[in-house]
Amino acid sequence: MRGHTEMKAEVVAMDAEHLDMEAIQKAGKILKEGGLVAFPTETVYGLGGNALDPKASMKIYAAMKEAVDGQVNVKVT
Repeated sequence: MRGHTEMKAEVVAMDAEHLDMEAIQKAGKILKEGGLVAFPTETVYGLGGNALDPKASMKIYAAMKEAVDGQVNVKVT
């Protein structure tokens, strides 16, 4: 499929009492390199990426193209 990018997924389970620091560092590296990470929230799953990186933003739009109408929420922390 033209324009299709294969993505790998890795599932890591943790909670506030059992943090996987290696996985957290890996997620940070993925974000810094323009990749995406998914994470659970209280109600839905979030898809995270660097909103200031145009390539990462395009990956978010591509991953969510059927779920959004061209708008995404940006959370700054």
